[in-house]
Amino acid sequence: MAEGNPNSKTREHILNVAKILLTETNKDALSVSVLCERAHIAPSTFYYYFTSFADCLAEADRQRYEDLVGAFEERIAAIERALDVGDPNVFYATVRDQMTAAWSLGRADARYSLIRTFINIFDNKGQSTRFRSQLDAQFDRWLAAAELAHQRGWTFDGTTAEMVVLMFWAASVGQFVLPVSTRRTMAPTAVAAFFMEILTGAVGVGSPEETAVEAETDLVHGVELDAEL
Repeated sequence: MAEGNPNSKTREHILNVAKILLTETNKDALSVSVLCERAHIAPSTFYYYFTSFADCLAEADRQRYEDLVGAFEERIAAIERALDVGDPNVFYATVRDQMTAAWSLGRADARYSLIRTFINIFDNKGQSTRFRSQLDAQFDRWLAAAELAHQRGWTFDGTTAEMVVLMFWAASVGQFVLPVSTRRTMAPTAVAAFFMEILTGAVGVGSPEETAVEAETDLVHGVELDAEL
């Protein structure tokens, strides 16, 4: 049974190496020996800090998720501040940034893919329980912010708080699926523009003509924009 200090620099080093390996290859291609070789440690050192290889990878994936959503946390805080001071322009701009980021991070070929990270975390019961608590807290903040924005009249009458939050996750899943298709490539900014039209009824985010031109341009250059992101 692992008994090493959970705050040890060695343990942190092992997790950091595991996170790097998870971005380079499928977890099924990894092993304790591969990890130990990359981390320059002995297997006995690994098992001093971790009960199993699966536990190590699951914790590494959960940390990867926390790395990914650090910017998400900053955006929800910015949205909450905009609601506090009554600034709809900051609200719209930040929600749009969030939509763009959610679509980018959902990409199947992204170095850090939300979908791949979710699948790996939920493969481990211990990490998935803690992860669900984190997700619940995040969803509560987004729902509260979306509801208050709707009360202020900043979102279209037909929208609900649940609808706003689901837009972000639909974007991630959509970008995971679309690259597999040979029919269409959509840039993150084009998708964000589309969802913002739904959210606001095209009010407060530029004229309908400007939004349509921007979205069309993004679609044409979708491959290049995705490559940069």
